[in-house]
Amino acid sequence: MIEPFSYTILLPHTVAFNAAVPELLQPLSVQFGGLPGRGLYNFAASVGAQAPLALESLGLSARTMSAGASKRAGGQGV
Repeated sequence: MIEPFSYTILLPHTVAFNAAVPELLQPLSVQFGGLPGRGLYNFAASVGAQAPLALESLGLSARTMSAGASKRAGGQGV
């Protein structure tokens, strides 16, 4: 069962990706004292989150992820 855990892994990256809209992330920036994506990751790690913090810990290697992304892109490669 990967899906529930993927949120704890992807949320910091998603927030970091949306850093181009700083006014929307300003409350998180204040709460975490800087970069919200890094802050979310550090927070999860600091409280001993029982969920994994990396896709590799779910058995997904970089090769597996690249192959899956390529398949989703219609075999165009990523």
